[in-house]
Amino acid sequence: MTPRIPPRPREVLQLLCCGYSNQEIGAKMCISQGTVKTHLRGLMNLFEAEDRTHLAVMAFKRGVVSLDQVEPKPNVER
Repeated sequence: MTPRIPPRPREVLQLLCCGYSNQEIGAKMCISQGTVKTHLRGLMNLFEAEDRTHLAVMAFKRGVVSLDQVEPKPNVER
């Protein structure tokens, strides 16, 4: 069964699946890192995930996020 996820936490989940850090997600969505963490905690509880990687795997397995929706984070040369 696919859980119903509100738009903002779903966007956090999609960015997580693209490889963005909490700081990058916050900057991209114009929200604080604390808010990002709150969304991730709620999502981890919903999916019974142990960590960020497990959350991403569960999101793909349950069809909440698909490869069509995920565009990898661009590589930045430092």
